[in-house]
Amino acid sequence: MLSTVQTKLHERALAAAGRYRSAHAELLSLIMEVDEARLSAAFGLSSTYLYCREKLGLTEDVACSFISVARKARKIPELKAAVDAGLDFTKAKQVSRVITPENQNELLKVAKASSCKQLERAIVKDHPRAAVVESVRIVAEDRHKLELGLSQALLEKFRRAQTLECNKQSKAASLEDTLAALLELYLRKEDPVQKAQRAPQPRKPSSLAAEQIPAASRHAVNERDEGRCQIPACESERWIDIHHIKARCAGGTHAPENLITLCGFHHREHHRNHPPRGGSALRKEAHLFVSTG
Repeated sequence: MLSTVQTKLHERALAAAGRYRSAHAELLSLIMEVDEARLSAAFGLSSTYLYCREKLGLTEDVACSFISVARKARKIPELKAAVDAGLDFTKAKQVSRVITPENQNELLKVAKASSCKQLERAIVKDHPRAAVVESVRIVAEDRHKLELGLSQALLEKFRRAQTLECNKQSKAASLEDTLAALLELYLRKEDPVQKAQRAPQPRKPSSLAAEQIPAASRHAVNERDEGRCQIPACESERWIDIHHIKARCAGGTHAPENLITLCGFHHREHHRNHPPRGGSALRKEAHLFVSTG
């Protein structure tokens, strides 16, 4: 029998656990709404992830987890209903990796009746690629742990590259050495910033050159803007476009001073809000961006 003190402690713990589950369910609902409403754009942010990190103060892992579950729950409402009914969020995160309209009933049934470890084994049995969740974690200053799954074919390519790197260095090459060499080759070939740094000095462009931005201007802009979106608080390096500050139809040129790098999101947002009819421009002045007519 529990003593009075133990009973009260147990009741408080039960109540806290209930609030914990309710808080997860409520936050999931809100992030679904935030993501669908694109609330991040109202704060000048390019993604729901940045909104969760910068405005809600969530950690990287928590933000990614809630966003992935929220987006899957939007497609499969039964997942959201299960969380509302008490399904542990950790299980919801596991399920979200592989749930489909076809397997949702059986998978949610297993999730409700199993421990997290049992659920993971059941998922991996039918979905081997789900055995490893890609992640990057800090383990020490300037050291990170990278975890990902590889197919057998990709592993064989990696091992072959490792062998070649060993031969090149005339000593044993670790997987880290091999990955560094592969990335160096890839970035040298594909990174627009590195291409710009190797390119010859740009010639002065004509005012109305060909419709394609000349390589010299493109290189100059990528080097100047470091291949990042120039919208403050964004600085994304992914899906970068080169935008004409003064639209071509309004007499804008391909000169580097009329060009700026924007991520795809902010590029689309600018053109959505400022169709290039009358020469609406995005100008860079003292690190401030303002739209002008």
